Amino acid sequence: INIVDPAPVPTLTSSQPTNTFCSGTSVTFTAAGGALYNFRVNGISVQSGASLTFVSSSLVNGDVVDVIVTSASGCSATSAGITNTVLALPVATLSSSDADNLICAGTSVTFTAGGGTSYNFRINGTSVQNGASSTYTTATLTTGQVVDVIVTNAGGCSSTSAGITTTVTTPPSATIS
Repeated sequence: INIVDPAPVPTLTSSQPTNTFCSGTSVTFTAAGGALYNFRVNGISVQSGASLTFVSSSLVNGDVVDVIVTSASGCSATSAGITNTVLALPVATLSSSDADNLICAGTSVTFTAGGGTSYNFRINGTSVQNGASSTYTTATLTTGQVVDVIVTNAGGCSSTSAGITTTVTTPPSATIS
């Protein structure tokens, strides 16, 4: 008597419903249908064992994730692949109208950002201007405040610029006697 064990019916789902996401996003792939799971990226094994899930934040555009599912009886089948569209992050830039970032109290400074379509300027991590304008002007900075900008591109991906720290000096008090 020959006994034929059926092949498993593998399934694979992604935590990203459209499989389109920004570079660096953590994505969880969940498999089912067997006892062992060999997750692969572009046909190369990246995780094998009993775990039903594989998590990655290093996928690049066009990567295909699939899983080879093995049943308890040793039969295997491969799931359909999930092709991932990974969107690039913007390269956030920020410059100041004051080259040495040393100003007198009350001096107006303009910060200019680049690399995206939307700009969220922040002082010490608190948003002070958010929108399409790539410039932010202020005359109220105090010593040690850090200005940075979160730049968002047309794909909806964001990155944060390096911060600019300004030193503010108090003008001398003039006296006449």
